[in-house]
Amino acid sequence: MARLPLPPALLPAAAALAGVALAPGLGARPAALALLLLAALGLRLGGRGGLAVAGLAAGLLAGGLDRPGALAAADPERPVEALVRIEGAGRAMGDEWVAKGAVQRLRQGARVWPGAGSALLHLPAAAAAPVRGELLRVRGYLRRSGGYLNAVPAPPGPYRLRVKSEKLLAREAPPGAWGRLQRAVEARLPAPGWGAGGPGEAIVRALVFGRQEALPESALRATRRAGLGHLLALSGLHVSLLAASVALLLAWFPTCAQRLGIALTVLAYLAIAGPSPSLSRSSAMALLGLAALASRRRPLVLNALALVAAGLALASPRLTRDLAFQLSCSATAGLILFGVAMERRRGAGGLARWLAFGVGASFAAQAASLPWALPAFSRLSPASLVLNLAAVPWITLCLLASFAWLGLAGVAPGLALAAVPALDLLARPLLWSELLPPAGWVAFAFPSSPAAAGALALGAGAFLFAPPRAVKLGALGALALLLRGSPSAAQGGPVEVVFFDVGQGSATLLRDGARSLLVDGGGLPGVDLGARVLAPNLAALGLFRLDAVAVTHPDFDHCGGLLDLARTLPIGELMVAEWEAEAAARHPCLAELTALFAGRTRRLAAGDRLQVGRWQLVVPGAPLGRLARDNDRSLVLVAAAAGRRLLLAGDAERAAEELIARSQELAGPFDLLKVPHHGSSSSSTESFLAAVRPRLAVISCGARNRFGHPGAAAVARLQRTGAVVWRTDRGGAVRVQWREGQPAVLWRPLPGAARPP
Repeated sequence: MARLPLPPALLPAAAALAGVALAPGLGARPAALALLLLAALGLRLGGRGGLAVAGLAAGLLAGGLDRPGALAAADPERPVEALVRIEGAGRAMGDEWVAKGAVQRLRQGARVWPGAGSALLHLPAAAAAPVRGELLRVRGYLRRSGGYLNAVPAPPGPYRLRVKSEKLLAREAPPGAWGRLQRAVEARLPAPGWGAGGPGEAIVRALVFGRQEALPESALRATRRAGLGHLLALSGLHVSLLAASVALLLAWFPTCAQRLGIALTVLAYLAIAGPSPSLSRSSAMALLGLAALASRRRPLVLNALALVAAGLALASPRLTRDLAFQLSCSATAGLILFGVAMERRRGAGGLARWLAFGVGASFAAQAASLPWALPAFSRLSPASLVLNLAAVPWITLCLLASFAWLGLAGVAPGLALAAVPALDLLARPLLWSELLPPAGWVAFAFPSSPAAAGALALGAGAFLFAPPRAVKLGALGALALLLRGSPSAAQGGPVEVVFFDVGQGSATLLRDGARSLLVDGGGLPGVDLGARVLAPNLAALGLFRLDAVAVTHPDFDHCGGLLDLARTLPIGELMVAEWEAEAAARHPCLAELTALFAGRTRRLAAGDRLQVGRWQLVVPGAPLGRLARDNDRSLVLVAAAAGRRLLLAGDAERAAEELIARSQELAGPFDLLKVPHHGSSSSSTESFLAAVRPRLAVISCGARNRFGHPGAAAVARLQRTGAVVWRTDRGGAVRVQWREGQPAVLWRPLPGAARPP
């Protein structure tokens, strides 16, 4: 096969991107004058080598001017004053408005940081909705989640600047021209709710304006799990359809008028929808293509991608750390290379070639984005290769209908409202992704490092583009890596218990080889803990299904993660306390979870016994169901295996502990104790600890949580018993293995990754 042409801009653009990405990690910033001289020298030398040197110098200069650590320098326990430019439309979340903003200046005490970075701004619901482009001065607390320290760590979340009152908010400047244009366009549309909350309304706002929050959260997660999340991103598909539509409308006009109309339409849409990374990339490439045609030059798509990616990164160095930008550029590169390769190959025509092209294009886009997507999501979606064959034409039709409907709404709102049922019907297949089972052929967790993901991407690239012998070697290498990343969960090994770090929550795995029970799963609104934390760490242990999950009580920080996981991983059955049946009516999470396991729910009563592998479990005979509070009614489990005993006490507090301490199943000592209620001072009473006498006590709680867990009094009582106390908020997950008659082996994440006190 002939070699693929190397675009002239590819090498200098790659060097510029590398320079931008590497500059923040170099420590001391290189002198700007030296970099300018190096860039000038590279341009003077010319040739690809000289241009690459110039690109690298420009990248290092741009990246060196960035200040990625400015937000991290602020003390999260002290208020800050910030000047924030709103970068996206605000959306309602509970009793708050949330919008992405660029922190132009940050002040804390006498310290001031200019151009600090990006953060999510949380404003009280009583305030007016933030509008893209307006400048706000706010006072609040700047914090971010510390991530999740497990065998497969999850990175920290975004910075969040929370403003508690309208009195701490001042609007310094109104939106600019782009913000006013967006408001004017949206003012012409029916107010939210015009479609009675149907899928038609949601898909118009998601596909045209990028408002994915208009879609049901369950549908969004199901779409992403099936590998179809890219269909909802503002991208080249939108730009291509707009360009084709304008070209069709202006078909009778001169060529120069057509190109000018397309360029103005692309710019107008970019202004209205907002400069998301993927839309900025595709719009810039479209404008470069039009410029090439206007100058009577053949457009080189890969060359345009290289120039646009480097230009955007030089203009805004933080884009190189933006996952959406990384995925958009890499997936587009994969599609371009695949298209060129298919043009050079001869094969069967008709339906067979169309199917091969569709599956191959999806495979190429996914393979090219693996080095970024796999470490970020720890998931592969085999079904997407086939699902995209139907989903891409359908989303194209939906997008065309959405643009047409918006045009109709602008001139004849009454007719547009009459067309809503047809729009709903067209949009309804979006909800079908929720019907896909939590099976491995749909998606499976695959934790991987960036290096391993890159190697897998190279293997996939060899499969697509290399000669037959290299294809075989590449496929074998990818398969070996795949098997290496999926260890088996063989029987006959040690038994183990894993206390996962799920933040302010609880998730405990009891495992004997392939047999496993997960007790609680954490839970955080707006975060898919099942896909982000639990499934990748279970996969790292070789577990791609669970025998059962148990929910100790209906609070979201115990139940929510199990609900996420049940949509991601095959699970045999759900276990709940029999007295929790009426709690489902008061707790939506528990109601949804039991509905998901209809016909596969086991209700446990006091004194019940069960077995999972070598794990023998018993529910203490204490009558906890008679107590009033949900915490005190937690399902408590005594688990024993290979000569050691473990007590999982849920969120039990003083009243429950007094009853538990009198039950015969709790005669101590216990080798391990999952400390009740995250170490609250109202739990771990003296009488309870005297009965349990734990050797190792694990407190599962979130770093700097707002409840003050664990309480100093509870920790002191635990230490007085002689127990070794470990906390997930300080050092992350705790994993303990043992065999009959042998010492236990304890594992934690690397000390260097531990969070500070």
